Amino acid sequence: MGVLSNYCGLGGSGPTLHRVDEICKRHDEYYDFLRAKHGWPESYLTWNAADADMEEELQTLDRNKMGYKERMAYREVQIFLHSKKQVAPHHTLKKG
Repeated sequence: MGVLSNYCGLGGSGPTLHRVDEICKRHDEYYDFLRAKHGWPESYLTWNAADADMEEELQTLDRNKMGYKERMAYREVQIFLHSKKQVAPHHTLKKG
């Protein structure tokens, strides 16, 4: 996403720009853990605990308090999660 956030999308670095970006950073860190524990491609090609946690965390945000970039990042992440949830097999990959 680059312009809208530093962590929502592939890769990620630098400071977080807003609350949605913080959630994306935690999601990235969770994916890194899952990839190290379970390997590629399972962590990326399945709906897993990292995705479910991210979806749940996003639901706690008040969209009325978001600035433009955060609101646009939120929408893009929601579209991604919705699409992945519909097509990816569900898996129980989690930290534990």
